[in-house]
Amino acid sequence: MTAAQTPVALKRAPAVEVQLPAEKGFAPYLLAFDFKAICAVKSVTGKSLLNSTVWETMEDDPELVSCILWAGLQLYQPALPLDDVQHMLLPSQLGQVLPKIREAWTAVQPKAEPDPKPELVREPVPVP
Repeated sequence: MTAAQTPVALKRAPAVEVQLPAEKGFAPYLLAFDFKAICAVKSVTGKSLLNSTVWETMEDDPELVSCILWAGLQLYQPALPLDDVQHMLLPSQLGQVLPKIREAWTAVQPKAEPDPKPELVREPVPVP
């Protein structure tokens, strides 16, 4: 296989910046969800991000929150282990981190298309 034929991993998932603790203060990290991230969450937790109940209940499951965050960081920070992400995340940060996780997930969802059918006109019809 030549260099021209070597497969290249494309980083096409839109990214959202999230601030996480660093050695001094906070640092920006890129958060994005591709199918590798979806599969990573399923592999570690047994839960699928494609199931809407995961998103409705994730705040009650600290392991799930940290795993979703870790998986979303892997596309742009692949060397960051789950254990480090769990140590970086503090309960006081959930109010800032959870909206960023949801924003990154929403960014990869299909855009809602308008209904091509016009609205039905609801007018009374005279009865003879």
